[in-house]
Amino acid sequence: MNNAINAICDECEQEYLITGLETENIGEDIEKTFFTCPHCDKEYIAFYTDSEIRNLQTEIRSYQWQLGKVQTVKRRDRLLKQIEQTQAKNKEKMTALRHMIENQ
Repeated sequence: MNNAINAICDECEQEYLITGLETENIGEDIEKTFFTCPHCDKEYIAFYTDSEIRNLQTEIRSYQWQLGKVQTVKRRDRLLKQIEQTQAKNKEKMTALRHMIENQ
């Protein structure tokens, strides 16, 4: 399976494949996940995380794993609700973190 994504750089207008993301620790428990144009080195930030966000992401993956093994509709519905609530909380935290970092 090929997970590469075609992209065109806003800066140099060259086409390239995004084959993966890089992660860099930028201090205070914050990680920046990004990719870079191989032609001009323009950096595109995908997202930022801190330990709380990474814990929420782990929690979401755990619920999704449990969902694959669920045997009752009631349990499935409860897990789906937990996933939805945790994803909403995660999105809110990620948006706030991005805003804090990029508007300093």
